[in-house]
Amino acid sequence: THDDEYQGTAYYRYKGDTLRIKLGVDYLDKSRRGSLREEDEDGLKDPASGALYRIKERRYDPYIRFTYEPSAALTVDAGLRYEITRRKVRTNADEQTTLDRVESFNDESLNPSLSVRYAPTSADLFRFSVARTLRRPDYDLIAPSAQREEPSDDNALVGNPRLKNQQAWGIDLGYERRLGRNGILGVNLFYRDIKNLIELTSTADKITIGGDTYGVVTPANVGDGEAWGVEVDFSTPLTVIGLPDTGIFANYTYLDSKLTDFYTGEKRRFNNQPSHVYNIGFIQTLRTIDASFGASISGRSKAFESRFDETVDLRYGADLEAFVEKRIGKHFVLRFSAQNLLNRSKRE
Repeated sequence: THDDEYQGTAYYRYKGDTLRIKLGVDYLDKSRRGSLREEDEDGLKDPASGALYRIKERRYDPYIRFTYEPSAALTVDAGLRYEITRRKVRTNADEQTTLDRVESFNDESLNPSLSVRYAPTSADLFRFSVARTLRRPDYDLIAPSAQREEPSDDNALVGNPRLKNQQAWGIDLGYERRLGRNGILGVNLFYRDIKNLIELTSTADKITIGGDTYGVVTPANVGDGEAWGVEVDFSTPLTVIGLPDTGIFANYTYLDSKLTDFYTGEKRRFNNQPSHVYNIGFIQTLRTIDASFGASISGRSKAFESRFDETVDLRYGADLEAFVEKRIGKHFVLRFSAQNLLNRSKRE
């Protein structure tokens, strides 16, 4: 593959005593040229369908943003963004080198946002936000060539040039509490209403590459869905029990979702979405030798996938990491880290 990307931004900013206004436009021009050719003892073979392709995308995003701060305790941000996408994918037919097949995607979306930040005291902070957002598919999911052994053994991932942008309305409500001088506890509730959700889907199709046959997996817009959950973050030094150089941290997220299955018509969670993820760890500072060490363990619950002709239960092991670091002078740190100490595994 060969990628070219150009970006630019132009804006005008006004700043008053309590009101700031920013008016601007973002521009992006991105392209990818790709080829996936097979070669045998007789030389380079004629390209398969979709083995040669070019993706061309342009985005024009004018926007306006208002920031209102009547006091140090209250900040209100409001914005409006008009996102324009022009995408074209050219591919070859079977055993041809001309890019004579064209798939086009044009989209225009008006995306408002509102965010409110309120700090009634120096220790308390409340946040609320609502926004409409876009998620554009990665180019690896659009490219029509076949990738062997992806996303798992015996499968080939074939990109989908017809993919649409994924859209979502999101609401977040959060609270943050300072604990002493350096500690913090935060809780955030979130909800997403998603349109044109992108998921990998298995199909009944088979493809032969290099003499081996694979089941075809392709990304698709599988419909509309909802996701919601709660995030909890905590970090603090243990000063209250006489250990100011010992810091602990933890974060936990509970997730749930709902989607009508593309094949069965039944309600289910999003594919491979865990019900919770977590991370817990500590850092110990050794002031006398200007060094520190620490460790953290992270993991996630089991998950589920619905494919064309099967359902899959997924289980993941925990991941343990540790580090030791020594500061040298004012500008250097020597760090040793050990990863995957529990030999993490995935079971299907």
